[in-house]
Amino acid sequence: MSTGTTSVAMHWIDGKRADSDEHRDSVNPATGEVIGSYAMGGPKEAQAAIVAAKRAFADPAWRINRTSGCSREQRRQSELTRERSHVDGWTDGAIDPLPSSRCT
Repeated sequence: MSTGTTSVAMHWIDGKRADSDEHRDSVNPATGEVIGSYAMGGPKEAQAAIVAAKRAFADPAWRINRTSGCSREQRRQSELTRERSHVDGWTDGAIDPLPSSRCT
């Protein structure tokens, strides 16, 4: 199902966001409300991720720099999730929905 929303959650492949040919709605199961959309992964995206991973593992510099971009993106996503979890009532603040953010 394709959506008309302008903001789409995309894949993270080869150090950058990657779209796909198909998008689907993300639906709040409690209300049925469409809360966003996301890019579907298929063979093309899987192959791109495999090629990028093989290239990264073959590069010795990857061992040194592997967390810089990933950690930055993961921290950003973690903060967004924490903000939304309180707004959307996922948690009353007594627990952290994402207790640790690591990219190893």
